[in-house]
Amino acid sequence: MNSYTRLCLDDRLRNYLPIFLNSYSSNYSQPYTNYPKGVYVHHLILTLEGEGKAEIDGETVILKKNTIFFYRADVPITYYGTTSPFTTCFLTFQGNASLQLLDFYSFPNFVLFESGKLAKQLYDICLAADNGTREEILSVRVYTLINDIGIFLNADALPRSFEKAVSFIRNNYYKDISVSDISKYADVSESLLYKNFKKFLNTTPNAFIIQLRIDWAKHYLETSPNMTIADISNAVGFSCSNYFIETFKKQENITPLQYKKYMNKIK
Repeated sequence: MNSYTRLCLDDRLRNYLPIFLNSYSSNYSQPYTNYPKGVYVHHLILTLEGEGKAEIDGETVILKKNTIFFYRADVPITYYGTTSPFTTCFLTFQGNASLQLLDFYSFPNFVLFESGKLAKQLYDICLAADNGTREEILSVRVYTLINDIGIFLNADALPRSFEKAVSFIRNNYYKDISVSDISKYADVSESLLYKNFKKFLNTTPNAFIIQLRIDWAKHYLETSPNMTIADISNAVGFSCSNYFIETFKKQENITPLQYKKYMNKIK
């Protein structure tokens, strides 16, 4: 398969989404590719079959099966297959928040790494796009993937307790959890927990929980037309729908109902 799909062609969406999926392919026969001045989007490439080679920043990188190769926008690069076939799964992304996120995690101009979990995340996003998943939902999944890659690449610098805390919140955000619950699970003091969240994510544990709840609320508003606002409020962990509406408006500058109507308009 030598074709790929462009997404997010609507300027309203491109301006609205902080990060968006620009193009992708879940099964791409990678041709000789040369960008002497770089390209305007950031790339993530997963080698599915065969082997390739990339020449970037004066270095040569071998793209073996099951490895993930990332390179930033505007970095001159040449890459090609050294075997036949050389098949990849790839996605490109951009958006107003993309550079900010990459810089926050100190992404280099390029990096090659292996992770079965992250490879599956990347591949699943491409399959979801193949199946017609809405671009707004794909945007959230790309944002999550870049965050997860950033944490993975900085694993040596991240305390194990912080990783446990983040994992606990992601698995329990919809429950009535407290900072005390998180610190006990991560086996760390509450003061150190706050310090680590400020240092590594520039936020607080409570704000991180709220953001996850709002992100999931947006997912339900976009994909579950039969759920009421009260249903969604309860599903994402708000005990009071009025507080949910107030918090959503504070975060997104519109109410949940307005958000739902807006998304229906741009279908």
